[in-house]
Amino acid sequence: MSQEIKHIPLTELYLWSENPRKPLVSDASNEVIIRDALSDELKWNLKSLAREMGPVYDLSELPTVVEVDNRFVVFDGNRRVAIAMLSNNIVNIEHKLKLPACDLVLPCNLCALKTAVDNIIRKHSENGSWLPLERDLFIEEYKKETSLFLQFEKQTSAISKHPKLNQGFVKKEVLTDKNLKDIGLIYVGGEFKCNFDYYEQFIVVNDIIKIINTEEKTTRKNRKTILLDLVSEEVKNIMNTRDRNVWYTLAPKEGKTDEITIASTNESSKVQANVSEHDFSKYENPNSHSSNINPQQPSDIQAIPNNLETSPKSEILEDQSAKYPSNDLISLGSKYHTKRTAPNTHRLFDLKLILKSGEVNNLYRDLLELYKFSENMEKDLSGSFHRLIRMALRLLIELAAKELRPELEILPYCELYFSDAKKLLTKDQKTTLSTQEISSASKIATLLHVGAHNYTACNNKEQTLALSIIVGAMLQKSHGK
Repeated sequence: MSQEIKHIPLTELYLWSENPRKPLVSDASNEVIIRDALSDELKWNLKSLAREMGPVYDLSELPTVVEVDNRFVVFDGNRRVAIAMLSNNIVNIEHKLKLPACDLVLPCNLCALKTAVDNIIRKHSENGSWLPLERDLFIEEYKKETSLFLQFEKQTSAISKHPKLNQGFVKKEVLTDKNLKDIGLIYVGGEFKCNFDYYEQFIVVNDIIKIINTEEKTTRKNRKTILLDLVSEEVKNIMNTRDRNVWYTLAPKEGKTDEITIASTNESSKVQANVSEHDFSKYENPNSHSSNINPQQPSDIQAIPNNLETSPKSEILEDQSAKYPSNDLISLGSKYHTKRTAPNTHRLFDLKLILKSGEVNNLYRDLLELYKFSENMEKDLSGSFHRLIRMALRLLIELAAKELRPELEILPYCELYFSDAKKLLTKDQKTTLSTQEISSASKIATLLHVGAHNYTACNNKEQTLALSIIVGAMLQKSHGK
């Protein structure tokens, strides 16, 4: 049997709980599904459909039914069947709908599963009654084909949390293989990978969300502008300073700059490359000319993850899941209350510096390790510890200047790189500098010179961290790769 018309009593029909229109738990009853439908008119439109039918039930379109485990499951036409059940009080639910008169037995198109799936995809894909995410979820479940759009959703939850992203335009023209690759999100081995740590991933993904939610890119505005040209300066800075030898699975979580969280599965997602840098340009998406991609990747693409090994001593993953709870992406335009703003806090340097090999890089890395140690031992250290950090910052700049020219002093070095370095900073970081009165190259030089002496002012932790931000940015300009 491929398909046949069969008259089935309403009491023997089961609404499809996995309906892409609004998927629920797999064992949801007819009553639960109809209650949900009545509470979500935007998704189901039961009131509109009942009004369109008028006083007599419309049989011009038959429900598509599949026999699953000796039950008649409605794969298509769930709204029509729900109205018939309400009309005949098959479910005991109060409502205010004006319902058409309907028989207790409905003619249905009883199909084999494959026939039903093909019919549903053809019908809903062409008339636009399903949104892209709904369509892709259905195709993955029943045809075992996935898409970049769906994989992006699985790793970020961005599309389901921000409905404006769930548009055909966004799928076909924004979240494309090329656009995502341009901003550092590489699809390989069945998932997205990048050179950004989890807090940086959060910034990058939220930037994409913001571009769509604020309508900076629509079908009428900036349509031909590539995504890379629309991202913020903060994202561009992250891209320019990333370590191309360290790979992460895309799994952004919300957190402050000093609170990096990981996926709730608690699996290590950070991976360290065995080679200096992968050339991803030769690994094209095997279905780049199609909206869908096969989950089974060709062997040459799978070779990339095989060349990556899990890092057992990830600085970011270590103990973080217990220390910081997992949260969702920041909700832009959410119907819920706006979240309380977390206080702005900064870590040493605040930027991940990618410096040329040498003494400057060695001292920078040593200073980072020292600061991490101090964070873990904060209770055992005196308030004078930040004097040591201040002295180290002076030594770092002094060494950087001498590497450039033996006669170069701290003040001329700062004058050379301050203006360009400031362009690397975010608005928040610039505000932090202003708050701490770090407004010029001469001011930086003065604060660094003060660090060479045992002055009480050197105990100011906030000022030391603010100073480290601009010091790091200057080092990136003078000694960056």
